[in-house]
Amino acid sequence: MPDFADSVFDVSNIVFQTSKNLISKSYDHMRNIWIDTTPPPTPVHHSVIRTSINQFSRLDLKTVFLATVLGGIGTYRYLKHSKTQRRARLLPNGRRFEAVLIVGPPTSVVVQKLVNDLNRRGYIVYVTVTNELEVKAIESERDADIKPLLLNYDSALTIRTSLLRLASILETPELTHTGDDSDSYFLHFKGALIIADYFKYPKYSKLAEIEPRDFNTMIQNQFLKINALLQNGLISALQESNNRRNEIEKFNGVSISECPSKLIFVNFFPISTKEKRRLFLDFTLDINNLLFEYTYKENRKNYFGIPYIIPNKNPDYIDITKLQVNFYQDEESKLLSSSIDMLKLRSMFSGIRNKKLTSRKFHHQVFDLLNTNSLKKIYTINA
Repeated sequence: MPDFADSVFDVSNIVFQTSKNLISKSYDHMRNIWIDTTPPPTPVHHSVIRTSINQFSRLDLKTVFLATVLGGIGTYRYLKHSKTQRRARLLPNGRRFEAVLIVGPPTSVVVQKLVNDLNRRGYIVYVTVTNELEVKAIESERDADIKPLLLNYDSALTIRTSLLRLASILETPELTHTGDDSDSYFLHFKGALIIADYFKYPKYSKLAEIEPRDFNTMIQNQFLKINALLQNGLISALQESNNRRNEIEKFNGVSISECPSKLIFVNFFPISTKEKRRLFLDFTLDINNLLFEYTYKENRKNYFGIPYIIPNKNPDYIDITKLQVNFYQDEESKLLSSSIDMLKLRSMFSGIRNKKLTSRKFHHQVFDLLNTNSLKKIYTINA
């Protein structure tokens, strides 16, 4: 039986011969018209259906069959990739070992949806909590792989002590029991996501209206606390994860990708064209972006490679990026719903731009950022 290459060659040869005969006949026909001055007969008009049938009957069945097979293979590989690739790596016994930390309010619907999605994709998800209400929000998930990480922001010392709990978890081997055999493995710190909550800030339209207490709270939450968290252990934990990647790979017996650990700033920013009191919200976004810019600049000094040519060899470098999600509330976005949107399907065929966005697209983007070898500085989703 001829192999795939021979089949392609045979089809190509048939197409070439057919094209050659058509060109030859066209040349003879044009030459006869040029020499013979007799006016050509009136063409017979066929119906559109008959013309289509005649054109289709001239197609080579082997060409149609080959195109169908290749199209089917391409579709199968695409569907298989989309279903299997967005899954965290697992140990040979099926246990999870890749961990992600989310720094954000666990009572936020956006955070809750993302936590549950990452958990379903095979990650162990740690979520920062600061009070009893947030602890209960995590415990209500009733999943052993969704865990709270209690933070105390009173001082640099309390922050370091809080993050030492995470470091201790990562450095202590986990035990797993399979039948009569006992084995252990280490967790791999995949990355951290910093998700600001822009949905609960007061609305101001003038500078004179801003209350000092609200402004101080914003500075604390969007700059001072996050910066203290980064400088007092979080960045060090990500760098240590880079240092231990090869050891964890050998110890666990599972291949870990070459990509360094990730630090992702997620700006889920609500936008309403009808709302004119956005002054304080814009201030909040600017402060958050300022922190990202300086963190990115300082981290970039540790990059010793050449982008897309020579990979970075310095384990102190971590991949830092920002995911900007512009949430247009006036468009009735369906971001927090993953059901099939008929309007979205219709827009695919009509060419109309659709601003609706399902949670699946947002979660897929986060997953891809965690697993990409080289990141751009900023990614944007317009919902």
